Amino acid sequence: MGDNRRVTLNLDTSTPIRSLARYRELVTAVFEAPVSAQETVAMEWKREANVGDKPWQAELSRQVLGFANRDPDVAAIWFGGCAYILVGVSPGILNGTPVREVGSDPPRTSLAFTRRFSQRDVTRSRPFRSQ
Repeated sequence: MGDNRRVTLNLDTSTPIRSLARYRELVTAVFEAPVSAQETVAMEWKREANVGDKPWQAELSRQVLGFANRDPDVAAIWFGGCAYILVGVSPGILNGTPVREVGSDPPRTSLAFTRRFSQRDVTRSRPFRSQ
């Protein structure tokens, strides 16, 4: 992950994302981004993953460690130092990922951030527009 300050996402990256509405904005921004959009020092996305499988748990753990080891001055530029891993979404693709043993329509997208590690389910009440 390089210091990619020229983000092509339609999203305010100056403050941390704390509310469900802002999480929805984050997922929408990634989904609606051009396919050429690059991940940043504060954001990674995985279009699909089974977070219950050990290989994916190891991969996501590596991502969290990478975020934790960022240069503090560079990290502070993005989301107030927070970092986000989005699973089930990438530019132009919204696969969702199972986060509970219940069916969900529309798909849920699970996100996590490092400063205070948490998992959030993000659903949309209206469909994403396709590209």
